Parts: sequence; C-alpha cells; structure tokens
Amino acid sequence: MVETFRRNVSTRVSNHAHLITGDVYFTLKNAEIIGSTDIGQATSRLLMFNSSSRVQSRKSLIDQNLYP
Repeated sequence: MVETFRRNVSTRVSNHAHLITGDVYFTLKNAEIIGSTDIGQATSRLLMFNSSSRVQSRKSLIDQNLYP
C-alpha cells in the first residue's frame, strides 16, 4: 500500500512538474500530511493525502514503526 502510494504521487508530480516552482514542504502531524507552503497545501488536497483510508493506513504504519 505505501509503495503504491509513493509511486502514484511521484508519477503525478512528475507529470505536472512544469506547474511547480520553488520548494514544496510537508510535515507529518498525527498521521496527516500537512503542506507548509501554498503549493504543498494544494498538492495535499489535490492528491488526497489525508483521505480517511490513507490516514488510517498511515496511523497503522506509524504504530508499527514502519512510517516514515
């Protein structure tokens, strides 16, 4: 699940790299990925980083010390 998620995000970001200028930063807070820049926040919403299923999966991985 995690590997697929990372691959999908990498592919989508690569396909739209011409839209991204500057650095994009994210932080992890209570299993949610939070964009700390406007672009990061938009990316998080667009790619649904914090859908309930993804947050639940991330929480489970964090509890097992497998994330990040």
